[in-house]
Amino acid sequence: MKICMLRHGQTLANISYQYCGVTDSPLSEMGKKQLAEKRRVLRYPSIEGMDIYTSGLTRTEQTLEILYGDVPHSAEPAFAEMNFGIFEGRSYNELKDTEEYQAWLSGDHMNNRCPGGESGADVLKRALKGIDSLLEKGRDALVVCHGGVIALLFYHYFPDTEMNWYEVQPVNGEGYIFEFEDGRIKGYTKAPEAIMRKNHEIKERHALLDERGKLIEPGYTKGLLMDYDRKAVKGGAMRIKEWDYYLVTTQDFAVALTIDDNSYMGLDSISLLDFKLRWEHTNS
Repeated sequence: MKICMLRHGQTLANISYQYCGVTDSPLSEMGKKQLAEKRRVLRYPSIEGMDIYTSGLTRTEQTLEILYGDVPHSAEPAFAEMNFGIFEGRSYNELKDTEEYQAWLSGDHMNNRCPGGESGADVLKRALKGIDSLLEKGRDALVVCHGGVIALLFYHYFPDTEMNWYEVQPVNGEGYIFEFEDGRIKGYTKAPEAIMRKNHEIKERHALLDERGKLIEPGYTKGLLMDYDRKAVKGGAMRIKEWDYYLVTTQDFAVALTIDDNSYMGLDSISLLDFKLRWEHTNS
């Protein structure tokens, strides 16, 4: 039996780095675009013959509709995100100097309960009850829910993993397929799958990088089509290398211009090419 668990798309609260558990924050416009693009370039699991669930919150309902359309499904509150209590809707910068927040962060991360909310152990307990309910039904299932819930379940089933929390917690719109045999966890695969494709022309506008700074779609464009956000690059400033390359060509001649910022140095380059004479000169 397989249970596919997908995290919802990017929300308005995600953009503001706010704790958002029971707060019903909808998807951002960028989140909707990212999901639509992932649906186009990645292979999501087929839902044929599956029972389908969301946590019932708007962001999971919107995600399911973008990825799979208007399909029959049920809401299962057991898979709702953690209730962050008095921290709901507030960011780290707003909370970092408060006594309650520091007390929650320190000590036993699993059992420390948010004031007026839940602990990680509370969330895991109800999520496992939700899983048990699905296993009793014995049918493959798709659950669109939340990153914290999925990560807690992953750590429960695979306690020896060497991945840290941020590596285990799936990015928006992605997750895991947990495989069970006789009610016991057997293994997992990541979802969705990357589609191996040859280098191709990208014709639809979308973000260049995903939430972890990885290329969403390999390929090329014939214009300035991709949305590049320098802040999306996951690396130190001294490791970022940015290049602009321009080529103006005919059958006989070409001019190539290169402008780049290597963080610690810059480079301007011009190349002249004569195809008939098989001659080239570059000045940098």
